[in-house]
Amino acid sequence: MRIVGDTNNVKYHNGNLIISCGAWHEDDIQKIMKYMSTGKKISIDIKRERRSVDANAYMWVLLDKLANKLSNDGIVYTAEALYKHAIHMTGRPTYLPIRKDAVEAFRRQWRMDRVGRIAEVMGESKLPGYVVVAAYQGSSEYDSKEMSRLIDFIVEECKEQGIETQSPEYIKRLLKEWGGSKNV
Repeated sequence: MRIVGDTNNVKYHNGNLIISCGAWHEDDIQKIMKYMSTGKKISIDIKRERRSVDANAYMWVLLDKLANKLSNDGIVYTAEALYKHAIHMTGRPTYLPIRKDAVEAFRRQWRMDRVGRIAEVMGESKLPGYVVVAAYQGSSEYDSKEMSRLIDFIVEECKEQGIETQSPEYIKRLLKEWGGSKNV
């Protein structure tokens, strides 16, 4: 069942949120009414648009340029290491209590096949025998707003190093595709 609606269909009246939306099929309405008559409730999920493939490609181009610029005097930076740093700086971790003896297994599982996933032990938990782990998602799991914050950070890092980035108009267009930041 697919139901669609937009902001034109939302009203607030006397403390009630009223949402009217169209159903693809008339029998969808009957299914909803039957479902709700049993005392069950309906939930509404807000979906953000996913980041664009162009945004991801541009991010890696910038990271590669940054890695090349920073690598000197025998110190080598990789785009992957800089990506992880950017994830760490801009991401919002989930804090999890993990048993001390299970931390390494959790970290291996968490990072499996995901470059940007980071699991960092923050310290002792209030629970005996546990530590608190900050688990960061990689950008492949980011929504448009999170990807926008990540790109903004990488662009600023490039600018600080004198690395030419795309025009502000180009970056704004990419960010608009994500539905995220407009402060470039």
